[in-house]
Amino acid sequence: MNRYLRFTGSLVLPSDDLRQYCLLRLPNSMRVLCISDPTVKQSAASLAVNIGSCADPPELPGIAHAVEHLVFMGTVKYPSEKSFEAYLTEHSGHTNATTSSLITHYRFAVNNKGLAGALDRFAQFFIAPLITEDCVNRELQAVESEFRSDVQKDSKRRVRVTQTTCNSCHPYSRFHGGNNASLQGEANRLELNLRNEMVDFFVNNYSADIMNLVVVGGTQDGANLEQLVEWTVDIFSEVPSRGDTRADFLDHPLSDQQLGTVVRYQTIGDLYTIVMSFALPQVNHLYNSNPLRYVESLLSHGGSGSLISCLKQRGWATTMTTDRSAWNSDKSCIFNIMIHATPDGFAHYKDIVALVFGYLRIAQQEGVHQWYYEETQKLAHLQFFYGEPAYSLTTAVNLSRQMCNSYLRPEHIVSGPQLLYDYDPKVIETILSLFNPSRYRLMLGARNFPGSKQLSNVETYFKIPYSEEILPHDMTAGMQQYLALSDLTSDLHFPLSNKFLPENLEWDVIPDVNKTPQLATVAPMSTTSLCTSKKDNPLSAPDLLLHNDMYELWTKHFKRGKLERASIEMYIESTCIGSSPQAQVYADLLKLSLCDSISEELAVATQAGFKHNILISGHRLCIKVSGHQEKLPLLLHSIVRGLRELVVEQDKFKDYLDQIRRSLVAIGLKPPNMQTLLQQFYLRAVPRWHYLDWKQELDKVTTNGLQCFVNNLFDRLRVAMLIVGTFSDTEAIKIMQQVLDTLSPRASIPATFRSHIRALDIAPNTYLQRQILDNKVNTENAVNYAIYAGKSVHSVDSYNNRCRERAILTLIAHVMSIPFFDQLRTQEQLGYMVHCSWQATVDSYSRFSRKAGILTFTVQGNSNPEYVCLRIESFLLQFRTRLAEMSKKELTANITACVIANQELPIKVASVAKQAWHMILDNSYDFDHVRNINLQLERLTMDDVLEFWDTFISPTSTSTQATRVIVQVWSASLARIAPSMTTANVMKDYSLPVIAVHLCLVQIGIDFVELADVDRILSSTRKSTSTSLTMDVYKCQQKLCTLYKLRTTEQALDNKNIERVCNQIIDKSSHVGIALRMALEADPTTSSLLTCRKAEPLSEASFTNTEMRRTYSGAWLFDSHHLFKHVQGLCAPVAPIQNLNPKYDCTPTSQI
Repeated sequence: MNRYLRFTGSLVLPSDDLRQYCLLRLPNSMRVLCISDPTVKQSAASLAVNIGSCADPPELPGIAHAVEHLVFMGTVKYPSEKSFEAYLTEHSGHTNATTSSLITHYRFAVNNKGLAGALDRFAQFFIAPLITEDCVNRELQAVESEFRSDVQKDSKRRVRVTQTTCNSCHPYSRFHGGNNASLQGEANRLELNLRNEMVDFFVNNYSADIMNLVVVGGTQDGANLEQLVEWTVDIFSEVPSRGDTRADFLDHPLSDQQLGTVVRYQTIGDLYTIVMSFALPQVNHLYNSNPLRYVESLLSHGGSGSLISCLKQRGWATTMTTDRSAWNSDKSCIFNIMIHATPDGFAHYKDIVALVFGYLRIAQQEGVHQWYYEETQKLAHLQFFYGEPAYSLTTAVNLSRQMCNSYLRPEHIVSGPQLLYDYDPKVIETILSLFNPSRYRLMLGARNFPGSKQLSNVETYFKIPYSEEILPHDMTAGMQQYLALSDLTSDLHFPLSNKFLPENLEWDVIPDVNKTPQLATVAPMSTTSLCTSKKDNPLSAPDLLLHNDMYELWTKHFKRGKLERASIEMYIESTCIGSSPQAQVYADLLKLSLCDSISEELAVATQAGFKHNILISGHRLCIKVSGHQEKLPLLLHSIVRGLRELVVEQDKFKDYLDQIRRSLVAIGLKPPNMQTLLQQFYLRAVPRWHYLDWKQELDKVTTNGLQCFVNNLFDRLRVAMLIVGTFSDTEAIKIMQQVLDTLSPRASIPATFRSHIRALDIAPNTYLQRQILDNKVNTENAVNYAIYAGKSVHSVDSYNNRCRERAILTLIAHVMSIPFFDQLRTQEQLGYMVHCSWQATVDSYSRFSRKAGILTFTVQGNSNPEYVCLRIESFLLQFRTRLAEMSKKELTANITACVIANQELPIKVASVAKQAWHMILDNSYDFDHVRNINLQLERLTMDDVLEFWDTFISPTSTSTQATRVIVQVWSASLARIAPSMTTANVMKDYSLPVIAVHLCLVQIGIDFVELADVDRILSSTRKSTSTSLTMDVYKCQQKLCTLYKLRTTEQALDNKNIERVCNQIIDKSSHVGIALRMALEADPTTSSLLTCRKAEPLSEASFTNTEMRRTYSGAWLFDSHHLFKHVQGLCAPVAPIQNLNPKYDCTPTSQI
């Protein structure tokens, strides 16, 4: 083994941490933290390279991001592009990477048995990546697609405007993500070989000296700490050491020229964003006293007298956050205060800024409060020493990023800057003094700016309109005078003591580790045995304590660590929630009103480490709270009491309504892939109200109507609750009794009157819905191709068969995910977002449907949706062969990987509660479903899988139960250049392969070739006597080129442009060439979308008399989700899998 250095000092660790740690420095100077965890079945590793986009050469912005993509694409030792992903798939794993301004981050998760092989493959990325010319060309398309996706996101647009208006001499001002124009375009202009530039970037920047690796290994079927150390030393010592290659950023991104200015920029969504950016020196070296933590705590405090509370009371803002993640280097820092304003608040942005400075002035004038620092210290102490353990991958990612902080001493590698060690009021006062009106820049983001404000500039890459101006005097040097003349700050005051802090906790003293760090070689550490109580098994079923028409109460014992933590899930079911779109709007207004009325209490609880969630789901108001057990009932009671005592405030009703209106606008602006998911969601069950149905009701709701809705909520209701923690039965029943006493319902909902979400019993067929986006900025399209798989079942007796079919779906999705991604994303570059998955539940869909589950394929990119649909079906046709050729050994390995993945235990109390709560929500009470699916997995044979595939999944299936629902989302730009393609007649008269070829031609600029031309060329070629498909494709390409040249002579087009287009037509790897091949391969006997045969007239019962239209291939085309749902049947409500026998009769608490 290579010699290495090992830290022998004491690490600051959580109080009851079962993990073992070993901090190393390898011979190549790489820092490594090995962690052995006896509680997990999933291992992980994360490597953070202390180089990011700010290292991009000015002439090639985005190259760091592109290199991050390319190191995955094969290495000298493992040259196959998909070697790593394939290995991870076989071992229940996954991987990802990200590039930020200063750090490039690589990570993976894998089952314990596969860790050694995964580490070896992972290390090769940093030892000898291939970065081939072919991969460069393809991955550039992925970078471009990711860029097009980012253009639609307002968060990315804000960052881009921030960068472009920063100090132009600083690398933070450059375009970081990259796209085709900034990389290949600039390389061509400068006559550079882009592949060589990428190799040079890797060699010049990727050095072991600036790499930080964290490996978390599970000891169950895995390795102990010493084995982890041996692996990492042997494998990662080979990473080349090239010295400290980090750039030194001397200037501040916000120089004096940027301070004192206001930047206005245009958003896509209906947002009103106010950001105050403060230029600060670096404070990472002050982590012992952590002065910024004190300031952040003050600003983010939401209790009485806080800044956000004051803004909400005035109706000026909905949320406020602080962060310093935008820029936080070893030399400087940007601290942001971001306020999401209401329209009225945005109009008063000057007053909002004044309020911020007014609050800061209070903090500066009152001086540092030692009691508040100590309370903040306790909160940090509570989170670190008594917090719940994180999952392996989360731990690895967070710690590897934390290790990049060069100021952290070795003993603080795990605790990092989370803890507050030293109270230093002078340092805090110095930092507070930097938050003054002369050291900030203001950014205002909105879709439209009132008045005559003109956004005269346009950002180069995102094309974002923006403007820059000098702030007026009363917002900089004259701010104090402005405040003196107003009464804005009269409601502001210093925070009060936090009532949600636990009182029965012994606060341990933070270990004294102010010693000189030690690095030396040491002997192996001993391992600690772990005893886990069966009572605390996260997967065991909860106990039913009480059950009747009005309430049901479940409890589950679960404890991890010294501090008792708990989670409570509950719902209030009412006949007036979700019964109509208007009722849905009222329910959402109720939620907003409730959250606003108790916002101060919720904010204080959040600061104490509690989590809460209040949402409307179907006919239910769901409430979830989690945190330390001592004060959890207090938080739940605060929410329930606030609900029962809720009085609608007339002056705030308009603000709530505006929030809903803007949120509905935001739904319509979501990315195309999200639009397809939403459409599929609406199409699967009733009642589910489309957001457009909500919009129609917004002008009809009133304040009085909302108050009546609130009052009627308690007429008839039903309450269900799950309590997970260490509460006794008596304590749990008291919590339920307190909730019932507070709500005081008049009566229960009889079982026969309970409302249920009903799944559609979709008639077997192929259905197609198209949606054209209104968002003009979006240039991407998306397809969601859903296969409803499994036999239609009608009784609980079919439970075992359903588990078997779900086991098959689990295996198929597992085996298929990487090949699908590799083919459609890596090889064909159809889009950046490409994935397949199966859903055992989509809002519990398959638990109350007659199908086992839904196999879903999603693609978002620039490719036209018709072409993508055909490529999905083509993949499915080819993948069947791959399945059939799988060896018994491969099948067993993949089944084992699925079983291990299913056995990964939730480690947080809220996750344990969530897993059981899903089964209570859908009334199935199927708490053993994971175990039953695993039992079925272990019995599967390849014959079972192939029979299921041929019956339900194959595009050419003739099964009477084959059901497909395809949702296409077209960008406005595609619909504009091919308007005729969106009509029903086209789908009726031409096959999908013909339409796909035509759209591919349109997308490369061929406007003069009609659908009929394409159909004629394909038909004549099929009738030819050629036996070579390749020759037939070439003939079609030549005919299309000839026709294009003929048509363009009338348009007097440039010869160079004509030649370029013809080259794209003839290119074998182009979408045109592939579409022609699919069209010529199309089997006239198949019933899939790939058919070239027109469907026969219908003789059986059909949807002919509805507004649904039959396409050329026989699929049903529909526009309205209402129509689709109207013509389908409904499945019966779900029946419980088990008998419900409560432990106690429903008697008063005192008798338990």
